[in-house]
Amino acid sequence: AFLNGAARLLEAVAPETKRISLRSVAAQLRDATRRELDLTKEAESLMSFDAFLETAGFASQVCVPTPIPELCSKDVLTMSRLDGQRLTDATASPEAAASVATVIRCWGRSVVEHDFFHADLHGGNVLLLEDGRVGLIDFGIVGTLPSEVYG
Repeated sequence: AFLNGAARLLEAVAPETKRISLRSVAAQLRDATRRELDLTKEAESLMSFDAFLETAGFASQVCVPTPIPELCSKDVLTMSRLDGQRLTDATASPEAAASVATVIRCWGRSVVEHDFFHADLHGGNVLLLEDGRVGLIDFGIVGTLPSEVYG
């Protein structure tokens, strides 16, 4: 409500801002925030991405936490723990470099082959696991590309 009101006020005071439709931007931000705060959506995203990893052949290299549906709700996300080190904390090594390459390949394929892609992928959301795999966490924000992009 606050952002929408502020956008309306700004559009009234500075009519030239109507061109960029601040109210539309505020509505998109509101909707994205609501989606991110609904942890059932994140649990669904984790399960869907896990299936993508399996079908795309990445399951032996990349994993995501497994949600426990009976213990999840809009406000609670219960899932398996991934033991590892954040990529941002990793020591430079051939293994870390290979992990980065794997993440890039996996992410790129998810953009074009899956219903969505991880839209908040940074070194803090990538774990180098003790078993050599890469763990991806925090699927609160996912993205999609418009169908026109694919031709």
